[in-house]
Formats: sequence, C-alpha cells, structure tokens
Amino acid sequence: RPGSDSIIPDNRCFLESGGSAEIFFVSEDQPVGAVIGTLRIYGDPSERGGNIVLRLKELDSPVRIIPGTKNLTLTRRLDKE
Repeated sequence: RPGSDSIIPDNRCFLESGGSAEIFFVSEDQPVGAVIGTLRIYGDPSERGGNIVLRLKELDSPVRIIPGTKNLTLTRRLDKE
C-alpha cells in the first residue's frame, strides 16, 4: 500500500481537446508512407528526453505512429471493401 508521500506513476496520455478519441478521415488514394494525421496530445514522444511513449493497440493496423513523433502514417494501401 503506497504511503501518503509515495508517487504513483501515471503513464496516460491526454488529448488536448479533453476528449477520449481522435478521428481522421483519410482518402483511399493516399500513398503508403503518407502522414495522415497528427495526434493532438499533451506530452513529448521524442526518443531522447520525451516523457510519453505512443503505440497502437492493434498490431495489424494499416497505420503506425512514426517513432519519436505524434504523426500517423499509412503502412499499406486502404481499401474500403
């Protein structure tokens, strides 16, 4: 049980808007590697000196977070079918 002077680490990221989700609309004709959006969150994800780590829960997602940034990029072509 933590004492009253213990610090409990908080590894959550918070959206600048105060919401709980970011929504991006992406055209199917965007090329692989295109940056499709930037996460508007508090914190610094830079690899040196950053105070947050960003990763996606879905391993097979068609997007990824560019390491050290808040940018999302396409990993494969999108197809709505």
